[in-house]
Amino acid sequence: MKSLIRVLLLLWSFYTHSQSAQLTFEQGQWQQVLAKAQQAGKPIFLYAYTPGCHFCKQMEKTVFPDTMVSNYYHQTFINYKVNIEEGEGLTLAKQYDILSFPRYLYFDQQGKLLHISGGAKPANAFVEDGKNAFNPHKAYFQLKDRYDQGDRSSELLYLFSLALSESGQPTDLYNKVLLQYFETQSVESLTSQKNLNWLFQQYADFDSPVTQFYLKHQNEFVTLFGQLEVDQKTRGIVRVKAYDVARKKDTLLLKHIQQTLLSSLGSAASQWNLLADVYYMGGIQNWQAYADATLQYGQLYAHKDVKTLYETVTYLKYFTTEKRILQKGIKIVEQALAVDKSYANLLLQAQLWQKLEEYTKARKTAEASVQQAKKAGVDSKEASDMIKELEEKGSKGQ
Repeated sequence: MKSLIRVLLLLWSFYTHSQSAQLTFEQGQWQQVLAKAQQAGKPIFLYAYTPGCHFCKQMEKTVFPDTMVSNYYHQTFINYKVNIEEGEGLTLAKQYDILSFPRYLYFDQQGKLLHISGGAKPANAFVEDGKNAFNPHKAYFQLKDRYDQGDRSSELLYLFSLALSESGQPTDLYNKVLLQYFETQSVESLTSQKNLNWLFQQYADFDSPVTQFYLKHQNEFVTLFGQLEVDQKTRGIVRVKAYDVARKKDTLLLKHIQQTLLSSLGSAASQWNLLADVYYMGGIQNWQAYADATLQYGQLYAHKDVKTLYETVTYLKYFTTEKRILQKGIKIVEQALAVDKSYANLLLQAQLWQKLEEYTKARKTAEASVQQAKKAGVDSKEASDMIKELEEKGSKGQ
């Protein structure tokens, strides 16, 4: 009987533990949370989100249920979440300068801000965020206090720049601190492993010496991080700047980007200059030129960058109904399929055929995508639903 009771207790313990393996949040108002934290002598974790935020949903689905996360945050903090698009959330967003989301704010038990971070990240990095709130070398607001008091030591600038890169705070301060640290370093010390790691983590303004140093020393970064990682970072730099220029509709600035890339990268600039054209045309929503630029880019670089082809075709699918442009979308996705015959690319092609009212081709391509999904072990519900829809249209003679 005693052994049965022991087994039941163990089972109950396991059940309650599994039930708690989800980060849960306090109910009520912010002032009530502050009072509870003060009474309990526990710091506060504030999760700021919006219902439409993709990365918020990703964190809620994959990270918040993690046992390591729930154990650490429940043991360490009073946890509270707020939708920054309504009610009290609007007030808190203004009060604490919440400029992007998801945002993670950490307070001491008296309600004083210790640290701020954000973005989608794995469970171990999210736990590390919580620990950083109590680390004077990593806690954002402790480092900012030192900076505001006039500390411009190389050590402080280095640490503060890392905290700023995660903080989601104003980019002017971020770029200023990056440059200040950069200028404390000699050319020789900038190629140390510590500084190469630092440089690779940062996304300064395109014309910043920080970015230009990265572009001119690509070989050192390739040795350390590999060509794929370096290409991904360069792609991100070009993307951000080209979209910024597109908002201004300034073709002279676009030429400036391309000339700078040529000066920094030599013959290797060809890919990135073509990609700048792609992003610029997409940014100004000239769908004809966007498709043409992507076709040209794909002819040379599809084997290195299928993602850009997929992205272009997705935009064309959603934002244009002109058949001649959609036909170019078919050609672009064919370039992608020649490199990567994946479920996603096949499904995208089927969707284009459907939009072009080529229903037989759409159904056959959707069926091929389902077969590919089975081979890859991925969910094919979207393609299966499309096949049913097309079959219903066929039975009705549409």
